[in-house]
Amino acid sequence: MEIINNYFEEIHSTESIFRQPKIENDALFVPCKELILMGGHPLCQLKKIYKLYDCYMIFSNAYHSERSITEYLDSTSLECSTITKEPQKIVDIFSETIPNNAIKFEFEGRLVDPMASISEWIVYANSFSLHFDSQKSETLK
Repeated sequence: MEIINNYFEEIHSTESIFRQPKIENDALFVPCKELILMGGHPLCQLKKIYKLYDCYMIFSNAYHSERSITEYLDSTSLECSTITKEPQKIVDIFSETIPNNAIKFEFEGRLVDPMASISEWIVYANSFSLHFDSQKSETLK
């Protein structure tokens, strides 16, 4: 596994697939597939990697995590565009107070188990890192 710290603003997650997050100590681990890296990301610049097929977004010293999801009508495919259920808010980590030095991270994507659209995922944490296997990535030709 390789690790890149920071550069959250250089990722694109709209088409990414997320699994249920895990919480260990004070960190939020978000398993992710098909994460797109923007041109300013060091992996894109140095290694010409632009898509990670299997990675973890890790938010350290996480104070708060909540996401708005809407489940798909046909729960057998992430390609389904028909949404029927009412949106629901899921709070993974709740803190009464969020320190002034906490950073607000916002992203969106698709969720498996349940199959759903994530219209907004907000995390307040002190830092962000990306853990990945470069063997499971796609490079620019």
